[in-house]
Amino acid sequence: MLGQKNNLKKIDIVKHFVLEGYKRSTVYDAIKRCEIGLAIEDCPRSDCPTSFNKKNLKCLQNAAENRVTLSAKGFSKPFIEAAQGPTATADVYIHQCLSKHLSFINEHHVHDDYVFWPDFASSHYAKETTEWLIQHNIKFISKEGNPPKVLKARPIDDFW
Repeated sequence: MLGQKNNLKKIDIVKHFVLEGYKRSTVYDAIKRCEIGLAIEDCPRSDCPTSFNKKNLKCLQNAAENRVTLSAKGFSKPFIEAAQGPTATADVYIHQCLSKHLSFINEHHVHDDYVFWPDFASSHYAKETTEWLIQHNIKFISKEGNPPKVLKARPIDDFW
């Protein structure tokens, strides 16, 4: 699955998450489970990497979030970069992530009816970000219409 639609290699992903503080073997185990179609969090305890508890799983999921556009027509090229600070700014989010997502949308969904569904990171709902989305005619879920703790109303969370 890795490298089929982009130039990203497994070692690039591993290097990124090792820099994030994960053990190399843990990342390789997680990738292997994904490649064979198994969910990481559903693995039996005997097969689960010892350092992969729920807290680590959530951190790994958060580290990968917002770096890939996902649709029925495929995945965009992932955006992976070592963190430069505690959070991504709106400027980084717009220029490094959204601009790449826009090219994916233009390639695969230019005539489709789609909705961009951000999470609650401050850069995702910053004034500059919402203005950029409006300027590029990208429909998105408003912060008011994106309930934080109502799982049944947030089907995007089922992806993780």
